[in-house]
Amino acid sequence: MSGQAARTPLPTGRGGGWDGLALDVAAPAHPGLRVEAAGARRFLIRQADRVVLLARQHPRHYGVHYARTGGYRSPIPSISAALARRVRDASADDTAWAARWAHRFATWLGQAVDGPLHRGSGVLADGMPRWAVTGNWSRHCRPRCSGGSAACTR
Repeated sequence: MSGQAARTPLPTGRGGGWDGLALDVAAPAHPGLRVEAAGARRFLIRQADRVVLLARQHPRHYGVHYARTGGYRSPIPSISAALARRVRDASADDTAWAARWAHRFATWLGQAVDGPLHRGSGVLADGMPRWAVTGNWSRHCRPRCSGGSAACTR
């Protein structure tokens, strides 16, 4: 197993609501699913003792060329549309919906045989941090964009 995680709700901000779920994992020492740097802009993803993806970053950082080996097994079970609807219907609002999914994912990751959880702390939260999208979008687009392309104004 990847590791059962102790769960603690993150303190809420000024507006209240749910901000995330802190996970504290006691074992194992190393994750069963992990990314490893291989040097010269190369990396791989390993699951247990199997290499499941080989990749190389484009020389000018425009993307990644990769090859899957076919050995990857998702630590998360398939999520049906019916399950997604049941979770939505059982949630009073978006905050409750996000909290329910975080707890489900924490359970699934804790039960995974070769998942990413390992000794240490982590956070499951709703969405991506704002700085990851809005703060960096134009910087990531700049080399390829010209003339105010709609793709560069997101």
